[in-house]
Amino acid sequence: MQLWRLGFSNRRVSANPRAMLRPLPGLLATLLAVSVLHCASAEVRDTFDPEEGGSATTSSGAPSEPSGPPAIDSDAGVTDGGPQVCTEDIDVVLVIDTSSSMNFVLQALEEEFVNVVQASNALKQGAHFGAVFFQDNALLDVSGDEEGGKVHLGHESLVSAFSTMRTVYTRNNRNPGDGPTGPSTQNPICEENSLDALHLAATDFPWRENAARVAVVVTDDTFLEADDNYGDRDGDGDTTSTSYPREGDYPAQFTL
Repeated sequence: MQLWRLGFSNRRVSANPRAMLRPLPGLLATLLAVSVLHCASAEVRDTFDPEEGGSATTSSGAPSEPSGPPAIDSDAGVTDGGPQVCTEDIDVVLVIDTSSSMNFVLQALEEEFVNVVQASNALKQGAHFGAVFFQDNALLDVSGDEEGGKVHLGHESLVSAFSTMRTVYTRNNRNPGDGPTGPSTQNPICEENSLDALHLAATDFPWRENAARVAVVVTDDTFLEADDNYGDRDGDGDTTSTSYPREGDYPAQFTL
């Protein structure tokens, strides 16, 4: 699985924060084009092992070998770089920080989902997409088209899921893993749980066996590791304070 991190700093927001997202479509097209490096083999891949980690390999134990790198055109996106043919499926999971500090990004990001879908299907038709939303905990979206809603086939359902997420979770400082009726005014510290969210994407999304696997983490903050707690704003070991911002018991599950 290939991992890409798109980082944004809320300390550098200009009067026109949307301008910060102008390079995003080209960047997403570029990172998806790089996944062609894994598109030379349609052999079955090993499944992700949460204990071992690491990238999947082909059933022969050797990584896929590209026949030639793709070319990137700044206006047209992915172009033909030679006799490269993508025989593997394309699976893309967006792992998105939905905390309120990301609002300047989230307002414009949903408009770019169509570019993600187009760039993926330009490599091979029939791409699958997933979405993991996270703050102090994480949620794998299940409002999609297949596999119990975990798989989105087009940008329309991704946009719908993203819009609902912003309304239910971002605007209320509600942690996605608590569900739509969970407590609001949570998320008392700056760190966000991208590490556990990435693990959720790796283990719970239905990656196809012969797919080039791409995970894109979008966040503006770092993360904690076990046994730290995202709900302990003053580090005193107690997570019961109800004054703003409300504390809660959100222990980090994994470590690097």
